[in-house]
Amino acid sequence: MMSLFTCATLKYYYVLQPAMDMTELDLSPSPNFSRRNFYFFLAYVICANFFIMNLFIAFILDGFNERARELHEEMSERLQYKR
Repeated sequence: MMSLFTCATLKYYYVLQPAMDMTELDLSPSPNFSRRNFYFFLAYVICANFFIMNLFIAFILDGFNERARELHEEMSERLQYKR
């Protein structure tokens, strides 16, 4: 699980190469043996980064919407006092 998190941050991408070199049980590693692991990590990194980016954008938009709501309420109160 920790390997997946470190790969999602793209800071510790060196985990990917040993994962691709994994072979069967009790066999020595072979370079680029498991392409399935590569495709798994590739899909995981893309999905994880997309999810993180969506969360970041959602927080920003939520902040803008909250501020717009506050401004709308403030303007409504000012208009009521002028009448």
